Order: sequence, then structure tokens, then C-alpha cells
Amino acid sequence: MTFEQQLAQSMFQHDKEKTYVDKILDKSDIEKIKDLIKLPILTRENLLELSNMLTSAELKLVYFDENERYVLGKYYIWVCNFVELYELLFDYKDFLEKRKITLADREDALFKNTMKILDHSVKMLCNIFVYIVRSSLSLGAKGFQELLTNKFELQYDSKNVYTPVEREKKKVFGLFGGGKKND
Repeated sequence: MTFEQQLAQSMFQHDKEKTYVDKILDKSDIEKIKDLIKLPILTRENLLELSNMLTSAELKLVYFDENERYVLGKYYIWVCNFVELYELLFDYKDFLEKRKITLADREDALFKNTMKILDHSVKMLCNIFVYIVRSSLSLGAKGFQELLTNKFELQYDSKNVYTPVEREKKKVFGLFGGGKKND
């Protein structure tokens, strides 16, 4: 097999390690967030996964100054507060199911509507968060400037750990003869 064939084959295999560009622009994270937002109703696991994935997607490339980063952080806290409220409803639902408590028709309708409203609110807040993060990448294309100017990635292989060899210490400078012993 020629070099070109080996290169072409290895470029399109999914089990190969990702390059630096692929790691930073991991489109699968954004696609996963979009898929979670598209779900009709979130489960507790989906909710937590969505919340945790927001901070991992493309944040290394965001072109914000200190104040904008602060605002984004505050917005993320707001998203987390809504996630926490939604989790409390899941806790209450689990409590009702565990104790086998049935709600009256009106209470059940209110509970279900509250779940739908929080589900919609969390999805909307997550959508806006992703929009804010992704829209900053296009500000004068500064988001990609570091990516395009940084050509190298350091890779530390755990198999070949460098261990320094102990060497004899020599005197470089010394009185009366530049490091030699005078008898």
C-alpha cells in the first residue's frame, strides 16, 4: 500500500486520535446538544448531560473580553438555576411515584404544565447560550485566529516517559585552576 493510500485510509477512520483542529472544533458536541434540545421531553439524564455539555462546546475559541466572559458566566449560572428547578420537579415526581401518591386532576394538570414550561425554558436558555458562544466566533473571525496560527500540538506519550539520567556534577568555576583540584 502506498503512503497516499495509507494516509487517506487513516484520515477517515473514526478510531484514530483526533487532530488539534478536530479536538477544538468538535462538531459532534454541538450536534449532541442540538439533538438533546430537539427531544420532546427531557429526562433527568438528558437534562444533566445537556447542562454539562454547554461548557465543553467550543469555549476554547470564544472571542470575548473579560466583561463579556463574566456576562456569559452569569448567563450560564442562570441556565443552571433553571436546570436545578427542573431537577426539583423530577425529585418531586420520583417522590410521588415512590409513595404511590396520586394527584387530583387539576393538580396533575398543573404539575404537567409546570414540567412542560420548565422543559421549554431550559431548552430555550441552552439554545441562546449556544447561539451566544457560536456567534462570537464570527466577530472579525478572531475566534479562529489562534486556531489557524497555531500549527503545532504538543503530545505527551505516556508509554515513553522521559527519565533523566543522573550525571556527575562537575565544577565549572573554581579558585586556583578553573575547577581543578590543586594539591
